[in-house]
Amino acid sequence: MPEVGNDPCAERSSSPCARTQAYWAAKHADDIVTIARESRAFATAVATAAKAAQFDRATEAAAKMGARCNACHDLHPEKR
Repeated sequence: MPEVGNDPCAERSSSPCARTQAYWAAKHADDIVTIARESRAFATAVATAAKAAQFDRATEAAAKMGARCNACHDLHPEKR
């Protein structure tokens, strides 16, 4: 998983995923935590690629991030 480090753009893009991950970790929902962790890694990859002007890579990572978010919502419609 890419590290956020001190990159404010990466931090902003992965922050919602981090909050989701922490929330569901406290509820011991391991499947959701895994998906949130993966989504967070893709969010960081989007920011990193965009910052490097690698827009194809950023677009690909954004699509993967969206797919992981949708997978969680599809698995757990009761938690929306």
